[in-house]
Amino acid sequence: MSRGAFSQLCHLLKTSGSLQSTRNCTIANQVAMFLSILAHHTKNCIVKSNHIRSGRTVYKHFHRVLNSVIMLHSILLSQSRLMKIIQIRGGNTLRGVWGLWTEHTSMLQSL
Repeated sequence: MSRGAFSQLCHLLKTSGSLQSTRNCTIANQVAMFLSILAHHTKNCIVKSNHIRSGRTVYKHFHRVLNSVIMLHSILLSQSRLMKIIQIRGGNTLRGVWGLWTEHTSMLQSL
């Protein structure tokens, strides 16, 4: 992740996600711990030794950032176009979804 994208994510979590820095841990440090756990699939004990924090602190900050990301799900997470088509047409069964999938892919291949 580039530094610009990281700072934009921190700013977005601060302004819209209501994430606040604590007395001993900045927003950037909280987001860095969160991203290192998610991106590298590391355990709390590894992150706690890398960031010189206790396991409880890592756990607390991870969940604070996670709650902020969940609050911003409409901005950060987008639904695929195919799933929107499936929801519009009401294809909630497996056969309906597969039919819409094959119809959609054949339509894309014809373009």
